[in-house]
Amino acid sequence: MRTANSKNTKKKYNLNIELMGETKCDEDFASLIEISKKLNIPYHTISDVYEDRRQSFKRFNECPYFPKISITKISKC
Repeated sequence: MRTANSKNTKKKYNLNIELMGETKCDEDFASLIEISKKLNIPYHTISDVYEDRRQSFKRFNECPYFPKISITKISKC
């Protein structure tokens, strides 16, 4: 059990942002909250993107100026 206010440091999620065919971000994070803080996007939106529930992002997939954001869980070795 972790103590109160302790932070998880093990990297669990990979964030990949692609804009116009160029990778803008390919980083690993310990939590979805860290990703939401980095992108300045609400946590519930990041959670929806991770769970593939964010349909509003999908309708812009063909637009070249809209970033493609994908969040994947890093598999255990």
